[in-house]
Amino acid sequence: NPIFICRGKKLSKALCKSIDDLSLQKNVCTFDSWILRIFSQELKQNFKSDTFEAKHREEIVNFIFDSSSIVNKFDLIVVDESQDFEESWWSLIESVATENSVIWIFGDSNQNIWSVVKPEISNLSQSFKLNDVIRNSKQISEKTMLFYDRKGKDISLKGPYATNVEIFPFDTLDLIVKEIEKLKNIESVKLSDVTILTSINLFQLVKEKLKKKYPVSTDELTDSTIHISTILNFKGLESACVLLVIDDLVSTEEQELYIGLSRAINSLKVFIKKDNYESLLTILNEVSERE
Repeated sequence: NPIFICRGKKLSKALCKSIDDLSLQKNVCTFDSWILRIFSQELKQNFKSDTFEAKHREEIVNFIFDSSSIVNKFDLIVVDESQDFEESWWSLIESVATENSVIWIFGDSNQNIWSVVKPEISNLSQSFKLNDVIRNSKQISEKTMLFYDRKGKDISLKGPYATNVEIFPFDTLDLIVKEIEKLKNIESVKLSDVTILTSINLFQLVKEKLKKKYPVSTDELTDSTIHISTILNFKGLESACVLLVIDDLVSTEEQELYIGLSRAINSLKVFIKKDNYESLLTILNEVSERE
């Protein structure tokens, strides 16, 4: 009786899509959808997730604690994005474990976007630091590590060699359309392998621009469209080819750059407004001191 819990909706949907067993799919969920399901079962009412508000989360968690006898226990509990889980969440997760449950917890402190501190969790027998990067190409990993703790000094980059990371200055979004055309027609990249990640304040502009020329999805990854998302909403996911679009280095934090860069597997193109181009170029061309 396993359960997989994460924070992001897109990650949850992507994992469900990769699982054929329908009985397992129902236990892949965000923390919010999980507690809402328990809450709905107890009150015998169907509460839709789109009516859920974060401000009610703590009330629901407290209600579940008060009704702890109704909560299912799980033999295997897998938590991803653990760096974003709040303290009360961990208490609830511990309460659904049996004496013999296996708990796997995965997290990356460099992607902590909610400024929460993970508390100590009792009865964990072992912890491991994953020091090998194998998902991203070596060229992409080298850029990503510039924003990692200690510039990734203790991390081994074991991904394959691929194309170099490209950095473009832009005045208008026409350049992004041009690069997508190049990927599609010259490099034979499928549109479904392309993801556009943007700063929050550029998301709507980029989406409207691309919709004029391509089929675009914003909710979940599909097999026939270009996917577009804000950088933070794509946390935990990956794409073969990422076009990262940012406006300036003042409003874009290093953590956001780390997340955006590390989503790409083997092709990464970075677009930044012209007046910030030289600054970004200097940062990304820095040679990281590695042992």
